[in-house]
Amino acid sequence: MIDPNKTNRTGGTEHGSPELSPNEARQSEKGRGLIYVLAGGLVLAFAVWAVLELFAPKGASPDVETVTEDAEQVAPAAQ
Repeated sequence: MIDPNKTNRTGGTEHGSPELSPNEARQSEKGRGLIYVLAGGLVLAFAVWAVLELFAPKGASPDVETVTEDAEQVAPAAQ
């Protein structure tokens, strides 16, 4: 009979699941890389927003009147 708690040569149990410490199981090193990427994205978003605010066309001032031409009104046809 196979003992499920017995380790094999690769460090795992007979069922193939290796025994790893939390540091060995971690997918990456501890660090601040993700924070730098997120902060950089925020800075870039604010920079694009600032450029758009500076160079985007402004809305019309309410003090300025716009001249629109009315369409020629035609009397309806008599029947």
